[in-house]
Amino acid sequence: MKIKNVFFYLLLCIMLSGCIESTALLGPSITAGATGNVQSAGLSYGTNVYIKKKTGKTTAQNLRGFLKKYIKIKKEELGLSNKVL
Repeated sequence: MKIKNVFFYLLLCIMLSGCIESTALLGPSITAGATGNVQSAGLSYGTNVYIKKKTGKTTAQNLRGFLKKYIKIKKEELGLSNKVL
């Protein structure tokens, strides 16, 4: 019986391995279901898609680039080397 379960779950994982990218669409639907605020979830998803189309980067990648520039400017203002921070 255990061998059948292991085989079933292994087969299920192999068959569903291509579905990982489509789970990104679940984020807004989970937010809408949990909070009941469909407008907020839709606006969040829409702005993320718009930013991705305009810049070619995700929101997290844009934020990371902004923070790198900010930290570099602050280091120069304080006269710190790159090894300190």
